[in-house]
Amino acid sequence: MQRKVDVAIDQPRQQRGPRCVDAGRRPAPSGLARGNLNNTIVFDAYPGVFQEGIAVRGGEYLPSANQELAHTKMLPSTDDMPGSHWLITLSPENYAITRDQHFSLLGLRSRHRKKAERVALGDRVLYYVLYERIFPATATVTSAYFEDRHTTWINPERKDDPFPYRVHTQPNLVLEAGEGLDAEALAPRLLYLKRWAPEMWYLALQGDVHLLSAQDFMLIEREMQRVADSRRSRRERVPHGAQAS
Repeated sequence: MQRKVDVAIDQPRQQRGPRCVDAGRRPAPSGLARGNLNNTIVFDAYPGVFQEGIAVRGGEYLPSANQELAHTKMLPSTDDMPGSHWLITLSPENYAITRDQHFSLLGLRSRHRKKAERVALGDRVLYYVLYERIFPATATVTSAYFEDRHTTWINPERKDDPFPYRVHTQPNLVLEAGEGLDAEALAPRLLYLKRWAPEMWYLALQGDVHLLSAQDFMLIEREMQRVADSRRSRRERVPHGAQAS
């Protein structure tokens, strides 16, 4: 028996029509649940992430519809998150250079010119550090892109490609050395990584530039804020005498 259910879309301009879910068939790899679908709600927070495009909640092995509705209230709100949300992957050396410049400048390789042209004033930036696999900082774009071939970052692949397509940025949240948010711990919760096997999540972030959903970006930034708040809380609890000593 098939039953039509509505699909909730992350971006209104990408709204799609109803989908059909077959309760009697074997679940698809995207995680469709068998069982009673009377209370089924379908969420598609980031179109194109899941193999089948939808994730069904409800049924024999999953929470009830009412529980799911309560869960959606805890999802990050994107009302105050206009523009695009970029994840920039850097080597530890290039992240150190960016940090030493107080996150005032972001550069992209020559092959990413089309992406650089899409970066706009007010877009958000999340940094990811290769090998360390951490999220250490976020920033906001403060200029249109421009070309500058002055050597700033290290490009071991091509010395004649000095990350020439650049934008000015200002930092929003910067974690201290050793505080970077563990990306592996957060990976199972990120929509961007759903198409990858859990143990191979890091392969999805190998490239330099990635376009995230607002939900993923805000989720990561909120977890980073918790790390920063925890640090401040610990410092406030240290007795003044201990600080002086």
